[in-house]
Amino acid sequence: MNVKTLAVLVAIVLTGATRAPGDMPKTPTPMVTASSGGEFFFVMIPEKGRVEGRAYVVDRQAFGVCYRVNSDGKFEEQWRTHGWYSLEVYLSDDGRHLVRMGPWSRGDRPARNHLAVAFYKDGKPIKGYSTAQLVRNHGAVIKSVSHYRWLARYRYMATGADPTDDAHLRLDWNNIFHLTTVDGIKYEFDARTGRIIGRSDDAGPNDPHRAPTLERKE
Repeated sequence: MNVKTLAVLVAIVLTGATRAPGDMPKTPTPMVTASSGGEFFFVMIPEKGRVEGRAYVVDRQAFGVCYRVNSDGKFEEQWRTHGWYSLEVYLSDDGRHLVRMGPWSRGDRPARNHLAVAFYKDGKPIKGYSTAQLVRNHGAVIKSVSHYRWLARYRYMATGADPTDDAHLRLDWNNIFHLTTVDGIKYEFDARTGRIIGRSDDAGPNDPHRAPTLERKE
């Protein structure tokens, strides 16, 4: 991949990745996500298919490619992913670890087969969690006609309030990924292993959905 090709991809993202109105998921489009240091970037490409009669035929599965920018300005491929697409990913500064957020959560409550977040090393999956595993108070999710939202940032969007720092997803320089659910449970994951290394709950002590607090493990 050269600079011109990357520029085309970025242009597609900027012009085509508009928010879908109403109760429709955003249309998958080519997307570029860079590490915070800028040395690595991850290109996410949706599947390509067509309708034949009443059937949908996949001509090419979704895939992703991680590249490193070398001192000559050339892009060196590091690893690839296959068979999935995500609208939101986070790439570590060393270019080896990726956090993938799950797809549109259909239905009205968290389920064990609804992916919430998954962790990858060098393109290979190492651990994943469902929405049912992370959200304790299933009644707290924000529902629409066809889907539900389970992250804390949507709680603030629904009320019109400014989200707190805890409501933002982020991957730190030391590979700690932060996530807060709509019912106020704050998680810290080690992006290198996918393990939960910290958890706290802002619910009251008598709340039946209160999660146990785990000490940070360095």
